[in-house]
Amino acid sequence: MRKIIAVCFAVMFVFAGNMSAENISVPGSPLAIDGDYVVGSYIDSFGVQSYIYNRLTKDWVAVAKDGTNGIYATDISGNNVVGYFYDLDWGCYGFRYDRATKDWETLPAPVGAAYTYVCSISGNDIAGNYEDDVLGDSHGFIYNLTSGYGSLTPFTGDLIGATNLALNNIDGNRLVGQCQNSSGEYHGCFFDGTIWNTLDIGTTTTNLWCINGDHIVGTYTSGAVSAGFDYDITTETWISLSVPGATHTEVSGLYNGDYIGWYFDSSGNSHNFIGEIPVPEPSTLALLTIALIAGTFFFLRKR
Repeated sequence: MRKIIAVCFAVMFVFAGNMSAENISVPGSPLAIDGDYVVGSYIDSFGVQSYIYNRLTKDWVAVAKDGTNGIYATDISGNNVVGYFYDLDWGCYGFRYDRATKDWETLPAPVGAAYTYVCSISGNDIAGNYEDDVLGDSHGFIYNLTSGYGSLTPFTGDLIGATNLALNNIDGNRLVGQCQNSSGEYHGCFFDGTIWNTLDIGTTTTNLWCINGDHIVGTYTSGAVSAGFDYDITTETWISLSVPGATHTEVSGLYNGDYIGWYFDSSGNSHNFIGEIPVPEPSTLALLTIALIAGTFFFLRKR
């Protein structure tokens, strides 16, 4: 295991007018992006629902299944949409949905799993987490779609010394997520294909949501600052991503240079975006200050 402390420096960018970004109108929050398609979840009178948004047509369709108490679409790759759902007895299971054929597949659960949360897909590999039925601890797993039933097994690369591991995203043979050690400390963590690394950026919390190529995006908190970030694996440096005037900026995904996420304005209203971090109107010239602060700690999101 290797611990990474990001290089600290400060950079200032100047943008004239709005940046190249789409402020998309979809219910709830966007969680993942693949090309022209976005998936996310929202809450209505029936509970938690999910959607697929088409960037070209500006339309969205629901991801629905009868006999559920909530559906959470967490990632998309090509025609495959993955996530997890609660049945009518509040059991939690992973699923794969084909957006072209509209076929639905409930994925098998790991042995000893009380709840299963599928979080990401890359090619034929699906990553997720399960809570065991003994202590309720969280463990990661990888499931290969071509291996058939029974191939869903605990992820053998669990971070050494971690009592809880929650995977968020997979890209090839690399993974990002959150972990908690035996002392109760939380850290960002990623698997680089060979070893596990802890990655701490915010002094209060750091969430690693997505890995795409050599970049990891997520959210950190340091004092009064609550913003997104983009971490370069090659240079081991990172930049802060924040909408000017926002009280919080969440960067949940990245695809070929396009960020996806949402932010809260000073009135507490939420806005979704795709692309570069948007500068809200009526700004004609805005300064986006990027402060880089190394720290410790990570928040383990409870799904």
